[in-house]
Amino acid sequence: MVAPRFTPDQAVAELDRHGWTPLEEYPGSQKKLWLMRCREGGHTLRRSLQRVVEGYGCKPCIFPLADPAYREKIVRAAGFVPLVPVPRLSATPWPCRCETCGNEIEVLPERIQNGHGCTWCSGRRSPEELEREMVRRGFRPTVPWPGQVARPWPSICLKCLKAVMPILSNLRQRPDQSGCPHCSKVAPITPELAVQRMEERGATPLEPFPGRDVPWLMRCHTCERPSKRRYKAVMRKNGCRFCDKQGFDWAGPAGVYVMSNAHREAGKVGIASLRPRRSRLSVMRPDGWRQYRSLSCASGTEAYEIEQKVLDTLRDLGVPQFLRQDELPQNGATETFALADMSVEEVWMLVLRTASEPGV
Repeated sequence: MVAPRFTPDQAVAELDRHGWTPLEEYPGSQKKLWLMRCREGGHTLRRSLQRVVEGYGCKPCIFPLADPAYREKIVRAAGFVPLVPVPRLSATPWPCRCETCGNEIEVLPERIQNGHGCTWCSGRRSPEELEREMVRRGFRPTVPWPGQVARPWPSICLKCLKAVMPILSNLRQRPDQSGCPHCSKVAPITPELAVQRMEERGATPLEPFPGRDVPWLMRCHTCERPSKRRYKAVMRKNGCRFCDKQGFDWAGPAGVYVMSNAHREAGKVGIASLRPRRSRLSVMRPDGWRQYRSLSCASGTEAYEIEQKVLDTLRDLGVPQFLRQDELPQNGATETFALADMSVEEVWMLVLRTASEPGV
């Protein structure tokens, strides 16, 4: 067994040198989460020793808005009375009531911190004025103003008299593209019409129409293979995944891989074609990713089924997505996990167990 990089005494000394006080015994690995308290701000956090050694500071001290108590303090100090508990994220609009004018408004603590106050007290347009603007644009609101011009506002189209959900900001910026969906012929289609359009585009649906954005099982007239495709993707002329010569090769051999990035303390499970000209793994290597293991499969479809079942299991175990999309050189952020939550060895064993299950 490889000895840890830090002994318990050395680990405690590292915490002390960086301004942290441990609240429990050293977990034995620099990558495991460790309960500690920041001496400067007194905040209690769980973080890995490796993060501390790399110089990552206390987030509540660096970004005070991360502390719910601090956000409530500045909101109340600005003259707002919260109507609901503090949101978990600082970027979530917070319903409050202005003590000056009595209007309900959704505030953002960051904007308040930057000097912004109540929109009504600042002389901006009132809900009545916004409602009159909606009528001028061809819609009669059926409920009070939703609080933001970027939110859907339930209304009645004055032309076709059908219920719609226009967004005022869209009507202002793109009036030709943001009108009534019924009048512009982009309203929800009927299942019969959806089936007819799929047949016209070379596919026979094998199950009832689930909606525009939901994968729909259908059989291709050319290769006669079943696959799931979204209605709106087919209408954009995206063809059968097996007949398509671009992108991932669903019919050819593929593999399910597990890789890790020591610098980001992250792991990833995914699929890749085994044909060199279509390999995606080479894109990840320059960014510090190293493959741990790979399981060969007869087709891309089989590899995809294994990958999805593994990801479902990880989420059921409470292992969340770890990285953002802008932290990866290509798509696949939803397939990442923190090495502090689960090791690549454990995920690899999960891949092997999933592949051995009946029906995979």
